[in-house]
Amino acid sequence: MQELKEGVIKYYQNNKRIKSPIFGIIKITPQTLWHLENKDKYHKRTEDQLKIRYKCFLLIDQIITKSYLYQEYKQETQEVLIKKHWKKQKILAKVKYYWLVGIIEAYQWHRIRIKVVLKKVANRNNYELVSVIPAWNMKWYHRLYFDENL
Repeated sequence: MQELKEGVIKYYQNNKRIKSPIFGIIKITPQTLWHLENKDKYHKRTEDQLKIRYKCFLLIDQIITKSYLYQEYKQETQEVLIKKHWKKQKILAKVKYYWLVGIIEAYQWHRIRIKVVLKKVANRNNYELVSVIPAWNMKWYHRLYFDENL
């Protein structure tokens, strides 16, 4: 577990910016690493959840660089911290969330579904990586098969 966490930290230090064909430069922030380890500020993830999320985090480069369109989108107004006149202030700004979905071959007969969440605040020029969601629940499409020839 400790080796996996060190691998994630090395990956983060070497790849703080990833180039996407859709969004341009995407920044990986310390909040992304914090969100890998914590559900919210009161709850930490279990070791099993951490292992899965760490392994999926190491695969985000493949999803971001190969995605040419996003699958989900949401826009809302939130309070955001900004620096204005050398002081931190909270303002209301439009925040856009984008989800990229990837299915990656892990080994011979197993595929991993990974959802990558990106965020763009209206008054900033860059996109940020928010979270990595491994193998999320699908309520309606229980038996979904992909044709390799498509």
